[in-house]
Amino acid sequence: MKELCLTPQGNLCIIYEVNRMRIKIGSLKGQPGASLQWAKALPGDVVEVDLPVDVEIVSPIAVDVIVSNTGKGLLVKGTVACDVRFQCTRCLQEFPSKLAGDLEEFYGTGQEEDVFEEEDDFFPDEAPVLMGDEIDLTGPIREALLLAIPMKILCSEDCPGLCPQCGKPLATEACGCEALDTDLRFAPLLDLFKTQEKKQERGKDDGSTKAETLEGKN
Repeated sequence: MKELCLTPQGNLCIIYEVNRMRIKIGSLKGQPGASLQWAKALPGDVVEVDLPVDVEIVSPIAVDVIVSNTGKGLLVKGTVACDVRFQCTRCLQEFPSKLAGDLEEFYGTGQEEDVFEEEDDFFPDEAPVLMGDEIDLTGPIREALLLAIPMKILCSEDCPGLCPQCGKPLATEACGCEALDTDLRFAPLLDLFKTQEKKQERGKDDGSTKAETLEGKN
């Protein structure tokens, strides 16, 4: 979407606004107890710039929220969901999945009906105050989807990962590589032990050589 505007110097300029998710809430102001529902399918690229490299949105983002005038401000609650393509952190194979998150935001209206009490479980000083008759949900939708991404993305809980020798995914094909007797997680420690053993052996050899030299001189 684009809008035309005039600069202070009188020049014409174009302001581009891409995929901003705004809800008109003018009808709720001054109406405690009133609510409205907003359901929409949004393009997935509204959050793609914030996604990890192993997550790709492959469908529109379904947003379904209810905006309510609580008498203390406007409460937005709902869900966001979409289809995604994940990349397994063990075997690096891509697989389809779904991403779903909850959305909850509170906004002050700056009007007289915004009355807060000490037992409220939010901090009115930190709640954003609406300027105008629209709520921009771009940020909250991004945050809800990002928080829904698992800390560890796995195609299955028992995914065996990649072969440590040839790099092939062990879940889909047999690579024919011989199994290693040593756990790769302890390989650096094993190399350290081997290095220490070699140093000790060289030290013993040097000591025996020096002793033989002294005996020869005597």
